[in-house]
Amino acid sequence: MLATAGAAAVHLTATFFYNAPSNVVSQRYHAQINWWMNPLLTQNWQLFAPNPLSENVEIDARASVGTSAALTGWVDLSADDQAASTHDPAPSHLTMNALRNAWMEYTGTHTYAGQPDAPLAATSEAYLRSLVLGYLRPHVSGSIDSLQVRFVVTLVPGDGRTAQQLAAQTQTLPWWVMNS
Repeated sequence: MLATAGAAAVHLTATFFYNAPSNVVSQRYHAQINWWMNPLLTQNWQLFAPNPLSENVEIDARASVGTSAALTGWVDLSADDQAASTHDPAPSHLTMNALRNAWMEYTGTHTYAGQPDAPLAATSEAYLRSLVLGYLRPHVSGSIDSLQVRFVVTLVPGDGRTAQQLAAQTQTLPWWVMNS
């Protein structure tokens, strides 16, 4: 019981400093706090003001299947998430946000070209790859030898945004070879 209380206290403290405005403690223990919170416990809000999303993210994937290396078409994984949540009176946070959060974590730890540029890059890539693979498998018959992911990001219309800013931006990642 003491261990559970200790773990809860550590988690609540880390969550507070993760979401609080920058201060001496959060700056000093930034690496430890981020290690605890990312990628699974990431929160997209600040302590005193929510940070609403200002963009729509579509996450698509395709695969190279079997010995013939046949390519599937692009599968809209975000549509699967939306369909699972639409008629559910109490959709889970995971169902509604897992893919988007994995994408946000990936883009925060990799360059636009898909090169790692942060300490947790391997973890965020493995998480995104695993999640995408889980979403893609029901759409693919045969063994998936490699997969590719693309993100289509469209800003939500708002005051002062031009047509050029509202145009969809597509980022396609390099192929990931699956380890058999």
